[in-house]
This record gives sequence, structure tokens and C-alpha cells, in this order.
Amino acid sequence: MIRYEVIIYWSDADKAFIAEALELAGCMADGATYKEALSNLKIVIKEWIETAKELGRHIPEPKGRCIALSLIIKKMISVLLLRCISRSPTFGAEIMR
Repeated sequence: MIRYEVIIYWSDADKAFIAEALELAGCMADGATYKEALSNLKIVIKEWIETAKELGRHIPEPKGRCIALSLIIKKMISVLLLRCISRSPTFGAEIMR
């Protein structure tokens, strides 16, 4: 059972669903379907925690839904910016003006 907050979204760039455990830095997986992405993420979460234990690193306790909103907003902004940049090579320059 996943106790960490998970978001799943479609990535046009990857042509796949992306599942992320936001509280575990860099912990994400993809899949051709929503269900496959989530199934793959369960494996990656287990491996992430095992690796952190082996390296003696801190493993965050699941905080639930409350903390996820700001992380989701950050992710949405990142995804939107990447989409804009991919559609307009001069997008960054346009923002700076």
C-alpha cells in the first residue's frame, strides 16, 4: 500500500503517464496506462526507500494530502513552462522582456 501522496499526469513529451511520489525526491515512474504508471511507482518507492536505508539517508514520513498542494502547483508550473518552451524556442527570451 502506498502511504505517500501520489500524482499521476499525462506527459506529451514522454507519451506516457507519469506517477510521482512528491515527498520522495526524484521518485517517479511512467507507464503506458494510468494503472501501469502507478504499479511501476510502487516498485520504485520500495527501491527508493531501500536505497535510502542502505545509504543511511533520511526517509520522510508520509504527510498525507495537506502538503501536496504546493508541490502539485510547483509541478504544474514546471510542466506548463516546459510545454511553452517546447512550442516556442524564444519563450524564455519573451518572458525576460
